[in-house]
Amino acid sequence: MKKSDAQEKTNSNTKIIAIVTATALLVAGAIVAILLIVNQQINNVPGLHIEYNSWNEGGSSAYHQAVFEVKEGQKYSIGEASPRLDFQITEVNERNIKITTPESWDDSNKNTINLKTDKKDFIITKNNKLVLKSPTMDAGTTYILELK
Repeated sequence: MKKSDAQEKTNSNTKIIAIVTATALLVAGAIVAILLIVNQQINNVPGLHIEYNSWNEGGSSAYHQAVFEVKEGQKYSIGEASPRLDFQITEVNERNIKITTPESWDDSNKNTINLKTDKKDFIITKNNKLVLKSPTMDAGTTYILELK
């Protein structure tokens, strides 16, 4: 029995959709693999690693990460909008670094934010994360700093 033109067209369209879907999955998988490799390479770079989320006008967040050279006296600024994290590396040794910020940040390990904090000096110990939270009642920003 001969297939109708409509059945052949349906079969052809189904094959095309399957090929396009398979190609899209392969590309997506390759992109994920590349991102994982890049992330692994960034994580292996010595220096001060900082991760944070920023908020855009639409209300969605975007993840960011950066690596900074550890150099005593060096000043850095990171962040998309207020509150930016401005800091200076004030001391460097084999185990940790000390930073100072012009603004106060909450570094408590609690699930709350200390709105009255006046802390501006912090120690970042090698391979331990320091979490700095902006002392605000709005969405705020959290920066995660790690010395590697």
